[in-house]
Amino acid sequence: MTPDRPSPESGFEALVYTDCRPGQGLQGTAGLQFQARSPGADQQDMALVEGNLLYEPPTNWMGERRPVDRYPPSLSHVHDGHRYATAAGCYLGREANGNREGNQLTHALLTTDPDAYGPVRPAQLFGASCWTRQPAPTTSCPPPGDDWEPGPLDVARVRDLVRATPGGRDLLADLVTVLSRLDRPDAARVLFVCPDPALVLGWITAATLLLPQRVALTIGFKVFTTRPMHANQPVLAVHPEWETPHPAVDNDQGFVVVDLTRDTRTPVEATPTARRWADLFLTANPYDVVDAVEVAADSGLPSEQAAVVAAVAVLGQPPTPQEAEPLVRWLRGGPTRQVRDYGGPVLDTLVAEVTRWPAKALALLDEIAHTGNRADPGSPLWAAVRVAAVRQALIAAELRRAVDTGQVPGGQLDPLPPRVWTGAHQQTAQRLLTEELGRAEPTAFEALLRAARRCRLAVALPAVRPAAHAFAVDWAEHPEHGYDPGGWPDGEALVDLRNDVLRERVRRDPDQADAIADAWWRVLEPELTAIESRLDEAVVAAAVRHLPVAQRHELVDHFLLGAAQRGRPDTVERLARILFRRATADPHELGLLARKAPPGTVLPAEAVAGLRESLLTAQRLPTEDLMLGQRLLRQGLLPPDPELVGLLKADQAIEELAAALTRARRADGRLRSRLTALPRAVVRAHDTELLSALLVNRHPAGVLEHLTALPELTAAYAQRLHALVRRPGEPWHVAIAFALAADPGALPELDPDLRGQLARGVRRWLGRAEERPLAAAEELVTGLRRHRLTSRWQQLVADARKPGLLSRLWHRKG
Repeated sequence: MTPDRPSPESGFEALVYTDCRPGQGLQGTAGLQFQARSPGADQQDMALVEGNLLYEPPTNWMGERRPVDRYPPSLSHVHDGHRYATAAGCYLGREANGNREGNQLTHALLTTDPDAYGPVRPAQLFGASCWTRQPAPTTSCPPPGDDWEPGPLDVARVRDLVRATPGGRDLLADLVTVLSRLDRPDAARVLFVCPDPALVLGWITAATLLLPQRVALTIGFKVFTTRPMHANQPVLAVHPEWETPHPAVDNDQGFVVVDLTRDTRTPVEATPTARRWADLFLTANPYDVVDAVEVAADSGLPSEQAAVVAAVAVLGQPPTPQEAEPLVRWLRGGPTRQVRDYGGPVLDTLVAEVTRWPAKALALLDEIAHTGNRADPGSPLWAAVRVAAVRQALIAAELRRAVDTGQVPGGQLDPLPPRVWTGAHQQTAQRLLTEELGRAEPTAFEALLRAARRCRLAVALPAVRPAAHAFAVDWAEHPEHGYDPGGWPDGEALVDLRNDVLRERVRRDPDQADAIADAWWRVLEPELTAIESRLDEAVVAAAVRHLPVAQRHELVDHFLLGAAQRGRPDTVERLARILFRRATADPHELGLLARKAPPGTVLPAEAVAGLRESLLTAQRLPTEDLMLGQRLLRQGLLPPDPELVGLLKADQAIEELAAALTRARRADGRLRSRLTALPRAVVRAHDTELLSALLVNRHPAGVLEHLTALPELTAAYAQRLHALVRRPGEPWHVAIAFALAADPGALPELDPDLRGQLARGVRRWLGRAEERPLAAAEELVTGLRRHRLTSRWQQLVADARKPGLLSRLWHRKG
């Protein structure tokens, strides 16, 4: 089209193509050519028409010279991405300059402006008032005026066509499905087989009416064509009598074939959206349906959701509960102008049946309603009565969902202004909540509490006392529910009800206290500030038993601090019995008691049971436990326990006994008795001190006598003694070593190997000793007053002191 020329009134340019006499056409020669054009039509327009839209007369009919009036008219349409072109054609018979068949006339209209078609689909131009069947008087033909009228295929007529056709609804849905997919790589083309162009164009009209106008204008068609495999348009029609090779239903060659003569077609799986539009087209006002198609296209929503919005907005169709949410989302995010034009009917529909919608859709609607109301208080779309109605329905739906499913969304509903949400509205909602709570089972009761908080409703417990008590009983029996009272209105009151139930259970059956506490301590312990009931006592005991060490220490310290501040021993003693009834105190906790207990406090046996077991059963006394026990003993905190106290007192006596051992010259019955009475664990704990005391004692008689009271130290003493003798040792060490080696009756538990080592050590010492040490050792052996030992000593000395180098070397080696 010529860009520098103003557009005609109709928006179209025109071209006429036919057989011309010399000088009649634009070429000036005879033959088929463009005979006339409007001022704005150019060579590109001519190429588009000539390549796609010309009438195609059938060869077999021309050969038979059938009458001209038997040839059907044609209508074709094409869009090349820039221009739209629609053409009507007819057969004229013989050539203008001869007698041969084949003359035809094609009248084409072209535009780059889709608005030139108005609301009309191109197929509706069949039989329109703008077409000519005669050549123009000159080579210039005017474009149609703006008063042109489409043909007879109006909306009502094509609707009647579909209704009158058996299976018409399904065929229409199939066509809409196929045409809506033409922009896809796997798109299929459509081929009609039918002798009646009006019938074919009626179906094309019906299908394109259910597509947006701008989409319909891009769908090319040609009715009829004699070369379907070469035609460019996606929708084609062939005449069954034209002997045109074409695809068939049983050999579709990639086409969707619709054979209207045999009433058969290629199967198609229609989309839900296409079926919906086809149903509406046949059941609702078809003109409104066409408008609804445009609204759907402009909504920006996916096709199925767009159809829902348009059906409600334009047709007043009631949505299903599942369709409410897309409607609400459109109200919130749809095109501003479209929502302004159609939002009122949609909102009225939603509000009129507001009790039908799911809670999720209502929550969205509520958000939009009160947000819109705040943003534009005077907006008729979001009038206060609508906003309040939505909130009331939302509350009812939230309560209903809580009862039915136990599910409640998080967060609270935004408060509405008082002028919108009045006291009467609040009272109505409160009454509904009370009714639901009064008849709710325990699990539903809890869900309703969460819903009440979400909806900003108070819970009137006195009005639902039986249901609240039943809930508290069920809660007390099922700690695994893990309820969060922080998510309820007045949750503290319900916690008190539950605790009353638990306390009553403990009062009726005290033996169940520990089982109840084990189930509930995690919940109840953080709430405890004072121990005032049997339940509290059981909970504290359970917490001490189950808590991790660090948290347990915090708990013990908290309660012990409060008890100690009263300064009464009986208060601390009672607390200790409670704390450590089921778990003994560890060293850290006993240390706390030692630091904080007032004078006169005596700890219960339960508190020190762990310390007692550690000290009385250990093979070797733990130093820290021993020190802790001594501290408790000194402070008078230990309960009456002769065994434990005896062990600790024995431990205290070790220093005194060790000092006595260093000085003992001969047998001391009292000392021996005290050593024998020592707990073996105490001896093992202080073996170093006792051994040192024995080793520094210079009186063999005292050492040998009291060593028998400490059999645990015999081997260690012999080993240390052997090492001292080899240095060489002091005369008293030699005398004791000799007595142990020479007298098997002395310390019979001594290992024979150790006796042998001591004997060799003594011989070696004798072989090296000077006269004075030797004499001192002999005096000490004689002092033992054992004749046999004295004789053996003298013999051993004589052997060891024989003259001769070899003898002395041998003794030294031995």
